[in-house]
Amino acid sequence: MSETPKLDIKVEMANADLRNKDFYASLEPELQKQFSAFPAMRWLSCVSDSSPMKDWYLIMVNNIVNENFWELGDHPELQWKLMAVAGCGQKQYHSWIPLAKRKKISKIAEYFLRWYPSYNDQELAIIMSGMDRDGFEQFVKSTGADDKELKELLKDYDAENGTSAPKKASKKRKAD
Repeated sequence: MSETPKLDIKVEMANADLRNKDFYASLEPELQKQFSAFPAMRWLSCVSDSSPMKDWYLIMVNNIVNENFWELGDHPELQWKLMAVAGCGQKQYHSWIPLAKRKKISKIAEYFLRWYPSYNDQELAIIMSGMDRDGFEQFVKSTGADDKELKELLKDYDAENGTSAPKKASKKRKAD
């Protein structure tokens, strides 16, 4: 029984560095299935701090590969060719850029992330700070939340912001 060959990120980076636009097309179909453009793009964008090409890769990957990256998701060969265009013509040492870890977030922030999943912490803080209780209530209603979910979210909002539900006006009985 033979082992399934594995695509090696170091081989991918060497081929991108050397601008081998045909690398992806030359892979066996099994290896093409293993190619994942997003991690390859992240690896490609980061070269050693001591390399004079550090800025080159950051700029080229951002301007060439990252531009419309997700729209090209069904075209891994084209994504590869863009990575090869970003190469500098000489092998470089590439490393992984870990994704930023999100701090523990509040229930309100979690709710916003359901509707705005690409927002970073700063964008979340801006949208949350610019919305008062009434605005938040309207937002939740506009998302189609049921009454139970709305009530829970408003309770969480009040707890996080030190606010409380507006008092309902009491009806006074008039004397006959």
